[in-house]
Amino acid sequence: MWGITTLGVRSLVLWTILINIGFCLLFFALYVLIYIGALPDPYVGIVPKLIDPDLVTSLSLFALSTSGYVVPIWMLHRKLKKTNQSWQRFLGEVPHPIPWLKLLVITVTMIFVASTAVYWTFVLIDYLFSDATDALWTAQSSKPHGMGLGTLFVLAVVVAPITEEIIFRGIIFRRWAHKWGAVKGALFSSLLFGCLHFTSCVSTFLIGLVLCTLAVKTKNIVIPIIVHTFNNLFAMIPLILADNSEQPESSFDDILQEDLGIILFMSVIAVGLIAFYLPKMIVIIRTLDTDIPPSDIPPSDIPPSDIPPSNQPEVVHAAHKPVDVIR
Repeated sequence: MWGITTLGVRSLVLWTILINIGFCLLFFALYVLIYIGALPDPYVGIVPKLIDPDLVTSLSLFALSTSGYVVPIWMLHRKLKKTNQSWQRFLGEVPHPIPWLKLLVITVTMIFVASTAVYWTFVLIDYLFSDATDALWTAQSSKPHGMGLGTLFVLAVVVAPITEEIIFRGIIFRRWAHKWGAVKGALFSSLLFGCLHFTSCVSTFLIGLVLCTLAVKTKNIVIPIIVHTFNNLFAMIPLILADNSEQPESSFDDILQEDLGIILFMSVIAVGLIAFYLPKMIVIIRTLDTDIPPSDIPPSDIPPSDIPPSNQPEVVHAAHKPVDVIR
């Protein structure tokens, strides 16, 4: 059975927050030590000639990002070891051969709908917080400040798909589906997944639903990892082009005015795709309700001493009954 249903989400989130706070304090202390001269400044001297001048900031952001992934993976590893489970059982059985073309089509369709959702999310942001729209749009369509493209590529295309699918689909979705039902588990885990992506929360929520559906349909989280990797790989292309371009970035209002017709056309198709596929996705997700085991421990791994005794009265065969001796 793929996934795990007995790892508590509250403890997972708490430890992740605590570790991230620890990393923030650590890097803040490093910058203070550099500022007061207790440590050498990496931006001075020969270092910038040999490495990226933003190396310290890049490594700091990388460490902060990955720490949110490492803690849940470590907790999961301990839980699997404690319950005598293997990573192979957690990840699920991978179909052979892997349907690469079908997964690519799913990814492209998912990106199409998600991109349309991003535009309308920013329309709402522009209506509510017009002063912050351009800053948020720039942050959405460019790499984080201080992070090199190489670091961002490794984080987005390699680290994030693997760890996020293990955490959100393998742990959180399975746990909440076990507690509240498959549909609620998919909705709430996808909502949490979307909220952690800020301005692209709506599109990421929809992507989360698709990945939950794929996990249930294929009974593994390897296929969602592949689709997630494709999605992030395609998302990196505009960032690479924008980083190499010398043209000034357009504001969101300019893009909306220039491409309004295309956005409306995309919206009509996106709404049609959602209306057609969402009911089918819900039907697939509901099948998990009949497939959730009462425990993550395989019956063969339960020690005989832990098996509760039967409440039925012991049956004594006639051949074994004591014989009264008549004297």
